[in-house]
Amino acid sequence: DHHVLALADQHLTPHVTEIIDHRPIDKSQWGYNEDTRTTIERVGSCATLVAQRIKDLSALFAKDEVNKGTRHDEEMVLFLEAVLAPADHDAE
Repeated sequence: DHHVLALADQHLTPHVTEIIDHRPIDKSQWGYNEDTRTTIERVGSCATLVAQRIKDLSALFAKDEVNKGTRHDEEMVLFLEAVLAPADHDAE
């Protein structure tokens, strides 16, 4: 959620493999490797970008073009669907 690391964490910069953030890029603090995966977009919450990533991944699970899906794949899709399903507040 913060692509600018705190001073105490800056030693971790070479080990960062992915950044998901909703703030503007601060190039003055940018010391990441060129191959660091980045998703930086102005939205209200970084959780929106994380949810989009989960949605995109769940679509990949469902897209079984070469018939390689396993029971484990199916279990994870069902798990994500259960976690992401809207709560049924009327059931209480």
